[in-house]
Amino acid sequence: MKPSCCPAAVLFAAPLLAPLAPVAARAGLPADPPGLTGFYGGSHVCESGEHGALLEITRVVASETPEYPWRLEGSYAVFPVIGGRAGVYGEIAGSFALLGEIRADGQVTLDALGWLIMPPAGEGAGDLAGRFTVRGDGLVQFEGRIETEVADECGAVLLTRALPAPERTEP
Repeated sequence: MKPSCCPAAVLFAAPLLAPLAPVAARAGLPADPPGLTGFYGGSHVCESGEHGALLEITRVVASETPEYPWRLEGSYAVFPVIGGRAGVYGEIAGSFALLGEIRADGQVTLDALGWLIMPPAGEGAGDLAGRFTVRGDGLVQFEGRIETEVADECGAVLLTRALPAPERTEP
């Protein structure tokens, strides 16, 4: 006789499998790309140390290209954090504009367009690559890498949406 699964086994397995749900979400597009607008705070790490980071996604619009179904606009700011202040560029601050896309597989690329507030010499703008995911607590985060002209100069970026996008009023 074949053993049958009982409800107790299902109840036991469900909490163990729940943490896998966000991993499955990483495989494709975010559920609500236009809802990604807002402010994401966190940090990125470069050879010079850790830097505070603020990503503002100001606009997400549908594209007519199936491989790149969403276009993004925004800006990225860097600033000192306690853990990175001892680094060579530990006191820098600045911001630059971004333009990018979300591919059909959910991969995000954001290209630096130009400085909005340029820091002192030595720090360059970088492109971002990664994914938006929904954390277990429901907050959206961007996790990826910052890429500069110098290979492996920078690395991980981790940003969590802490503020929604401000209401926009048309004049």
